[in-house]
Amino acid sequence: MANLRPTCVSAPGKVLLVGGYVVLDEQYSGLVLSSTARFYSQVETKILGDVDATSAFSSGWGRLFPLVVESKQFDQLIDGWIEENGDGRFRFQLRENSHRNSYIEETVLCAVNGIAGLLAFKSNDTFQQLKAIKTGVQVTLRGDNDFYSQVQRLQDAKLPLRRANLKALEAFLPPTMEERDGKQVALKTGMGSSAALVTSLVAALVAFFVPAMNFDEVQQDLEVVHNLAQLSHCYVQRKIGSGFDVSAACFGSQRYTRFPASILNAFTSEDAMISEEIAHCITNCALWNTSSRVKPVRLPSSFHLLMGDVSSGSATVSMVRQVLKWQKEQPEEATRVMDEIHYHNLEVERGFAEICELEASHNTFIDWEAMAAQGREQWSAVDARIGAILLRLSEAFSRFRDLMREMGTSAGVPIEPPEQTAILDATLAIPGVLLAGVPGADTARFGDEEDSESLTDEVSFYTVNVGDCRAVMCRGGRGVALTSDHKPDRPDEQQRIERAGGFVGKIAGISRVYSAAGAGLAMERETSTYLAVSRAFGDRSLKTPTPLVSCEPEVKRMSVQNDDLFLVLACDGVWDVLSEQDAVDIALPHFHDAKAAAGAIVKAAYKKGSVDNLTATVIQFGWKSDGQLQQALKTSRASTPKGRNGAALEAEDEEEIDMFNL
Repeated sequence: MANLRPTCVSAPGKVLLVGGYVVLDEQYSGLVLSSTARFYSQVETKILGDVDATSAFSSGWGRLFPLVVESKQFDQLIDGWIEENGDGRFRFQLRENSHRNSYIEETVLCAVNGIAGLLAFKSNDTFQQLKAIKTGVQVTLRGDNDFYSQVQRLQDAKLPLRRANLKALEAFLPPTMEERDGKQVALKTGMGSSAALVTSLVAALVAFFVPAMNFDEVQQDLEVVHNLAQLSHCYVQRKIGSGFDVSAACFGSQRYTRFPASILNAFTSEDAMISEEIAHCITNCALWNTSSRVKPVRLPSSFHLLMGDVSSGSATVSMVRQVLKWQKEQPEEATRVMDEIHYHNLEVERGFAEICELEASHNTFIDWEAMAAQGREQWSAVDARIGAILLRLSEAFSRFRDLMREMGTSAGVPIEPPEQTAILDATLAIPGVLLAGVPGADTARFGDEEDSESLTDEVSFYTVNVGDCRAVMCRGGRGVALTSDHKPDRPDEQQRIERAGGFVGKIAGISRVYSAAGAGLAMERETSTYLAVSRAFGDRSLKTPTPLVSCEPEVKRMSVQNDDLFLVLACDGVWDVLSEQDAVDIALPHFHDAKAAAGAIVKAAYKKGSVDNLTATVIQFGWKSDGQLQQALKTSRASTPKGRNGAALEAEDEEEIDMFNL
């Protein structure tokens, strides 16, 4: 029996920064960025009412297990059965009273058929296992608010249209609906919600039904999920799109070149829903050639991408149709424009790559705060080298906009209408703005502001401690204690204990807390009740009738600083023999492996002779440039790290220490 564990997979939305309509052609590429907005699909086993699989809905189709897809956000419950007919076909047959949603129904249909054809599935048929134990499958869908316009919601609440008010909204709100052509449609922001939905749903179903696949670590498994998501998205739409939105949902920010449309020509009709054929298509990685078509990219760490909510996306299908018609009718002009667009796309990508490379160099300091405070005319005065790159990047993007407007005029498509041009040009005049463009009204800028709409939001965390475990931050290579141990001789703690009628004294040189009535005994008899910490869970004898030892936590709010690299949480057995700086010095060389860093701290404390329990956890604070790491290493190595007894700490050796068999 497979271990069918609850599984949740999320997929991000997208922003096509540069590329526009040229990504429809295999000859060209575009720069696609993944967004913070994500769609979530959770899959789990569940007893779902009638699980009698002995009957069939129609001749030739046999029931396997019930499957329900629920979205409270959209007030929908798609309820049906997964059925098979014995000739390699599966279907998602809905009950009569089920809601209908073709995107969800047909994505499930494609995913189930694709999964059933995989070799990893055939060796462990989870469909038949569910049938045998008469258990159903529950799928829950949620989409972040940023996929849908929140303008009307904020206006109804009489709130200003500000980022802070958007962030304060309850998560996963129902989208605002609008009637169009007699139908109720959600007001979207054009960030690829349908592709994120399809991708997260396909990936969650694959992860659930084929637990042997590991697309977190195995690139080929991730590519199979991507291929199945592309096939599903095309089947649902009954057309083969460029695929950049699904690719971004799977692989993140990238330079994208589309897959050959011929791969999916056979999979836009119901007749194509045959498991073996789908599996053959999605596992042919050489045919998809993803590793050559998709190249990971990233924005420089101090850059921010902002999206403007225009309450609806573009009429993409009709606009694409007109652009393709223009290409066919004016091939020479179209080729010239598209070649130029492609060239400037690559120039924008090169500019970002140059800045990322400089950021990673420990010999380069970039004062982004000073740059962000200036208009583009002053960038070179602040930093000649960076200023030149930014201006070249900005000019390439400006030329890209010119060419997109030319394409729009020639094709009769409002790619960048005059009203938007005016808004974008005004936005570019704001200090710190690097790029501004459409579609999607995407705006890239760098640096910080000091007003309430700062692009760099303050990131905070809380320390909550009771006892003598300690939190230590690696701040630019320095070990900074964030908590204070609750020891009985800490002045404020001793005062609290004595006010409560307790007594603080020392046994074997260590401060202890015990009741005043037993003070004399405690000083002479080791069997007396005492405790070496002033706050703790448990230890009832020191909490009744008067709480000498408190269980009240000490809570502090901290702001994450730019040079904060990681946090060390460790118990007193570590701090008995290592200083805060020792722990940071030991962990820092393992920055990219938190588990190894924590292990190195524990081993070092053991070698230093700690006789108490040893536990350590290391929490990393996101991506850091090589320059930041190199500077932190220099700071941490400024003095030879020493333990509590003053002896130099030895370098960690490769010998595995068995701390449980001394």
